[in-house]
Amino acid sequence: MLQYSSISGICNFTMREFVKNMQFKNIPWDRKAILFFSSIVLLSLTGPFGTYEKLGLWERLVFWSIIIAGVGFFMHAAFSALFFSDRFKSVPAIVLLISGAMLAAIPGAAVVVFVNLTFDTGEMPASSFPTVWSQVVVIGAIIGLFDFGLIKPEKEHEGSTAKARLFEKLPQDLQNAKIVSLSMQDHYAEVMTTEGPHLVLIRFSDALALLDETDGTQIHRSHWVASTYASRIHKSGRRYELELTDGRTLPVSASFLESAESMIHVNA
Repeated sequence: MLQYSSISGICNFTMREFVKNMQFKNIPWDRKAILFFSSIVLLSLTGPFGTYEKLGLWERLVFWSIIIAGVGFFMHAAFSALFFSDRFKSVPAIVLLISGAMLAAIPGAAVVVFVNLTFDTGEMPASSFPTVWSQVVVIGAIIGLFDFGLIKPEKEHEGSTAKARLFEKLPQDLQNAKIVSLSMQDHYAEVMTTEGPHLVLIRFSDALALLDETDGTQIHRSHWVASTYASRIHKSGRRYELELTDGRTLPVSASFLESAESMIHVNA
């Protein structure tokens, strides 16, 4: 009984850690859903890799749904577990990306081979597993580059250079500065810029809205930090703090810890 309880406890702890690292709160599910279902429809209608000739429409729908869902799940699980785990904070993001793709491709390739054998397409026997694995690694790594911010679409770069509406609240001598952080002080928001601070009489939620597409993350109910100036997270007693490149430290609340860690990993 003791042995069973120990195993059960370990499994429960592992699942809690797994779910914690999956980062469900920060996932753009609308974009993922569109990509997921459009891929299924496109592949089912076009029938690549010989599936059009060997399978009917509904068989292709089932075939591609299983493959895309299976491979996609393992890729997301591996990337999230590595990118957002405290154990790998010091590991470069590109190393985590490649490692995640290689690990996820093992069960991912197994899904591809298994589905092909089940539907008897004759395209992928079990002996083709190494080749399928290498192909899944490449495809997964490319998708991961975009999914985890290592490569950003050109539009996003253009949007990040546009001046946020919050600058309309700043004096003329700060118009060419960069926003480093926002901190709420009573009824004022302290806008810390690369040229110095300025107090704006505004609600914090309204100040955040005026940041527009500025790349950054809220780390506390009263603090926001631009990604470029976030350095590292450290623990001080029971509290977490974010160290900024200008030497300041700001508190990180538990509810925003995962978002702050995500920002640090993308900068790595």
